[in-house]
Amino acid sequence: MAVTNFGKYPIIGEDRVAPPEDLQYGEEEVTGWIQSFKDNFTIQKIKEDQDGMHLEFDLMGSEPFLANALRRILIAEVPTMAISCVNMYRNTSVMQDEVLAHRLGLVPFKAPAHLFSVHKEGDEYTDENSVTYELKVRCKKRSEDSSVFSRDFKCRYTDELLRKLGVDPSNENEKKVAIERDPCGPLYEDILIVKLNDGNEVSAVVAATKSTGSDHARHSPVSTAFYQFMPCINLVETAGGTKEKKKYVKKLILTDEKAEIFKNSFNDGVIQVEASKKEGFSLVKVANPRLDKYSRNIFKHEELKDKVEMRIKKDHQMFTVQSESAYTAKELVIQAIDILKEKCESTLRAVENLNIE
Repeated sequence: MAVTNFGKYPIIGEDRVAPPEDLQYGEEEVTGWIQSFKDNFTIQKIKEDQDGMHLEFDLMGSEPFLANALRRILIAEVPTMAISCVNMYRNTSVMQDEVLAHRLGLVPFKAPAHLFSVHKEGDEYTDENSVTYELKVRCKKRSEDSSVFSRDFKCRYTDELLRKLGVDPSNENEKKVAIERDPCGPLYEDILIVKLNDGNEVSAVVAATKSTGSDHARHSPVSTAFYQFMPCINLVETAGGTKEKKKYVKKLILTDEKAEIFKNSFNDGVIQVEASKKEGFSLVKVANPRLDKYSRNIFKHEELKDKVEMRIKKDHQMFTVQSESAYTAKELVIQAIDILKEKCESTLRAVENLNIE
């Protein structure tokens, strides 16, 4: 589809990104953006894995600062449970205690952080602020199974912890089913922690506590959270060979050879080539601009570089979130939005309480 109202988008050149033609800042523009945001902002889900841990969605009608705020909150401010205390009773492996403790801290767990309070320095580790795990593995004879994996963590399901998880500990059958389900166990069971040799042993008791990625990376709930700007690719026809008299079209007519070069100058799936009624010529159109990675390869071809105009849609961000926590990617995004909302409300209250004469 040809684009006509693209003056606000930065232009991608051969060696630089030029600012948009109608770039303006002022009180009227800010006020207009706020109203435009209220009227046009939408979120569209693009792809979600069956287990909900991977999510792709688009933010449309927003500005980069909003997407970046959401990204930073996802990485550093959504709380999770991670090991913060390690009592190492025995470690005869080749890995030093402090290195092994660091690896233990990076194992993600399924324990839901919203059910626990924050453990403060000096406090005891209780079922209110932590989850306790035991790790005890001994290698009698070296084999493929003589390594320590995340599945070797055994959670201590006390009655208090089970009640916190919504399980009645007095019901033996319900308690047994809950423990077998291991709702606080490791998120992945096949994470290799350390390899053991004959006679090696690792014995430790650890405590997982609630915190955020701003405190330590082990508490970050995502392995990746990033966004890219939606490419804006316009096909151009020039009148009389002058750039000033250009017209934006849905399709270009090129020779078969040039059409193939044009297609291969972009990432797979971006450009589609169709047969033309005219022998030796093909029709070229933009099929899926979101697949483009701004390669600029088209500018290498003198006869084709004026046939396209590339811009960056800065008000359309393509977001990708990969969860590595007890929550699905969608749940993490919702939590991040709630945190952002709380920050905005806190800022507004602070501004209202200012005594400005």
